[in-house]
Amino acid sequence: MPRQKLFSTVRLRDLALLIVSISVLVISAHLWISDRLLVLRSVYPLESMVSRTTLTCSPGAPVWLGETLLFATESQGSLANQIAYIEPDGKRHHCENGWEGTLIASPRLSETTRFRYASLSKLITADATLAIINSGGLRLDAALVEIFPELVPSRDARLREVTIGHLLSHQAGFDRMKSEDPLFSLRKNTWCPYDIKALSSQMLDFSPGERYSYSNRGYCLLGAVLEKVTGKPFRQLIEEMYSLSDQGVRFIDGPYLKDEVRYDFRNGDFFSERYYQRFDFHALSAVAGLSGNASALAQLIHSMLRRQPLNILSATVGEGCDLSEYMNCYGYGVYVHKQSNSQLSVSMQGGVLPGSRSVAVIDEHGGVTVLLGSGQPLEGFEQTVKLYQKMYYSIEQYYKAGIAGAVSLPLGAK
Repeated sequence: MPRQKLFSTVRLRDLALLIVSISVLVISAHLWISDRLLVLRSVYPLESMVSRTTLTCSPGAPVWLGETLLFATESQGSLANQIAYIEPDGKRHHCENGWEGTLIASPRLSETTRFRYASLSKLITADATLAIINSGGLRLDAALVEIFPELVPSRDARLREVTIGHLLSHQAGFDRMKSEDPLFSLRKNTWCPYDIKALSSQMLDFSPGERYSYSNRGYCLLGAVLEKVTGKPFRQLIEEMYSLSDQGVRFIDGPYLKDEVRYDFRNGDFFSERYYQRFDFHALSAVAGLSGNASALAQLIHSMLRRQPLNILSATVGEGCDLSEYMNCYGYGVYVHKQSNSQLSVSMQGGVLPGSRSVAVIDEHGGVTVLLGSGQPLEGFEQTVKLYQKMYYSIEQYYKAGIAGAVSLPLGAK
């Protein structure tokens, strides 16, 4: 090939490469500016593959723990995860994967890395309430108006019927699908726990005890009840009852703590990293106010199961309640779940905050599993259900295979 023709070919090839490179940069810049979340979502599968390689587990941990984390990383939009499982006899196992912050560039996630517990905090509120009841400082059938007489007179006469038991089991008459949840309202400040009397001017969404409906308001009111009957601020009371600081568990006030994981918001179209500025985390103390690691919470829950005579598994679920549905058949702080055509009964509670998902599972043998994740699935709860189902069947198969120390605990399920 003549020298001049060779140079022309090289120049044309270089020019074409330059045009392609510039085009890629321009398109990428345009997408980053116009739809940054789309770009981040498109690279997630690659990041997920990298994060999965960091999986580490404690010696002797059941295989299903690691498999659960790998599934969560792949399907739940969560690059950093913790899982802890305490066997019925108290033996603890744990697994972790991912990094605390930026992929590869930050420290590896550890067993002690902090996550927000979100609504798993309700388990502590429920247990604390039952502890006060067990000690005689409160009654399960005590009416809310007995503790807060300023609620009488009330706009809705049914308010007189609301009991502590109703609040614990999400049967107090609040339905967030019908009336606004003041704890997570973006339009106005919450009346709970600051102005309980404001409840007297509101209407309930259904008669107390008529049905179940998950309620943040109910658990905020439980926090206010505990303050009233003990004479102590809720956070102080919980710290004293559970020695939280000794276990690395802390209340959050909004901003992220130094030892906290970095959350992934790419699958959310509304809230971003500064979402906490929109909520009152002091008001959320009894509802979604705690943070810590999976092992610490699993240990706390495992200890709760020994509380007598009442504990979070003591409630009897109403007859006719469909146990195969999630968030449907509530006891004290947990709902009972049993898959169709399966034998295992579990009690569960999920947690949701922007950029994170969590779940606690108490199986009928007395085992406790806590999973904490730093992201959220794009498809929402429908995708989360797939994770729940995988955990459920993994736990069921684990017990079928036979482990030492398994004993049956009553879940109140009929």
